[in-house]
Amino acid sequence: MTSRFLERLAEGPLLCDGGCFRELERTAVLSRLTDMPRAVLEYPEAVLAMHRQFALAGAEVLQAVCWSTRDATSTAGPTVRDERYRVAVRLAHQAAGPDRYVAGTLTRYVEADDWGTLTEAQRRQTEREFEWRIGEQVDAGAGLFILETFETVEEVCLAIPYVKRAGRPCVVTLAFGETPFTRDAYLPGEAAKRLVDAGADVVGANCRRPPRTLLPLVEEMRRAVSVPLCTQPAAYEPSPGEVSVPWLAAPNASAAPGAHVVSPGAMAAYALEAVASGVRLIGACCGAQPHHVRAMAQALGKRTNVPVPEIARAPVLA
Repeated sequence: MTSRFLERLAEGPLLCDGGCFRELERTAVLSRLTDMPRAVLEYPEAVLAMHRQFALAGAEVLQAVCWSTRDATSTAGPTVRDERYRVAVRLAHQAAGPDRYVAGTLTRYVEADDWGTLTEAQRRQTEREFEWRIGEQVDAGAGLFILETFETVEEVCLAIPYVKRAGRPCVVTLAFGETPFTRDAYLPGEAAKRLVDAGADVVGANCRRPPRTLLPLVEEMRRAVSVPLCTQPAAYEPSPGEVSVPWLAAPNASAAPGAHVVSPGAMAAYALEAVASGVRLIGACCGAQPHHVRAMAQALGKRTNVPVPEIARAPVLA
């Protein structure tokens, strides 16, 4: 499905899937530290099975496994060009079938501590990288894009034009740590205004924070803009005295030993609270497993166990 996404969103809330990367790590298919950027190439059957589980749980939007930062440690960008982004979208399509949306995904390219000190050449490199990654996913059939876990408004605004030029709906979600400010010092309301001015069709927040500390930030966005809102909180509880989960900020960090995952019932309650707050695109991030999505779907009156395409012995990726 590539059409009517925004129209459908205006009719009522849509449910996204959960934390794809943590779910793959949880099942011990791979190590996020070493294998995640190439997971779709090395373990396509596992990625496809995960998408299928989220779809059966009631997810109406499946997010392609394209989330990664730089493929190399320097700001020069990736040194290897491969099919990972196209394959990721195709795998999501195989699980989605004709009745679910497939979202291309993109996250930050510049590490947070670097932002604000980039040269003009580095900014141009970032733009080229965003253009390439978005183009690869468009060619593979992404029906919309979710630009997620960005820490600065300035950086994600470099990516938005490429989504709009491709004619795809653009969802942007920011990640907030312990303070209610982006890395470039915008409060949620002002950040949302700037994102909408740059062309975002849907704005919101994701990751780092559990529902109880993330939803108030999105409420500030609601008061500032009139576009639909998106929430995809972490399903981990922070330590006492904290409002965010600091170790989720590290791009290559594994889940902290003994991290407390919130209950499916808590995620169901969050979904209802989000709808009551006017949120239209509801999902979850790190720590959210298929049974969390099922609880959310049931709370929202969504259908679960809707048939999904059969998984062949070898995924057809051509």
